[in-house]
Amino acid sequence: ELIEIDSCQIADPKIDIGNLNSLKPPTGKKIDAIVGSDGNVDYFIEGRDNFKLVKQEVDGFEFQISPESFWQSHKRAAEVLSEVVFNFARYQNADHVFDLYSGVGLFAARAVSAVGPAGRITMIEESLSATTDAKRVFAEVSNVEVVQGRVEKSLTKFARADVVIVDPPRTGAGAKVLQEIVRLAPRTLIYVACDPAALARDTATLLSSGFKLDSMRAFDLFPMTQHMEVVARWWTCRCPL
Repeated sequence: ELIEIDSCQIADPKIDIGNLNSLKPPTGKKIDAIVGSDGNVDYFIEGRDNFKLVKQEVDGFEFQISPESFWQSHKRAAEVLSEVVFNFARYQNADHVFDLYSGVGLFAARAVSAVGPAGRITMIEESLSATTDAKRVFAEVSNVEVVQGRVEKSLTKFARADVVIVDPPRTGAGAKVLQEIVRLAPRTLIYVACDPAALARDTATLLSSGFKLDSMRAFDLFPMTQHMEVVARWWTCRCPL
């Protein structure tokens, strides 16, 4: 039974639930309510031509994102996760960094200055919407490449990596993706997991492949749910397996 509400305890206060109710989308269609980092609120109704980009700023880097592209729902999640991944990664000058399931490039943005002009960042993402946004966001950054495609297939084109960041969907990275990561023999792997059970399964694969679990942090990014976000740092001896 659907019950109409006039307030939401965990939504941004700028989102007016009463206004949402008054928009009355076509039957079976959804409304996306989005608050940008500039404080502006936009409502996107499925099936209606009201497309515009949403501004999100993290660590001084500005993203212009389409409503279809993924962005963390918790208002501090992007900032917190970006900081943790950056600290865990310990980038070095001239590193080749892979950002897998990269979305619009939240983690890649923070890595650009750390690897320097001699470094290289490869983003791989299947979503056409997200890669379109990422190509626009990084259009003026010459050492960032955006690859649109399935991660396990796209990785086969590369021979090595220094740092790998993997932020898979709730199902986890899975054996095929992890096998490709192992083949690249990065010195550091950062795994961002939205399902600890999937991370536990993939942990067994990484341990058996010679990776060592170094650090782990958990975050309650989904209030009033059982879901947790976990960031784990792995390292390897850089010996191909």
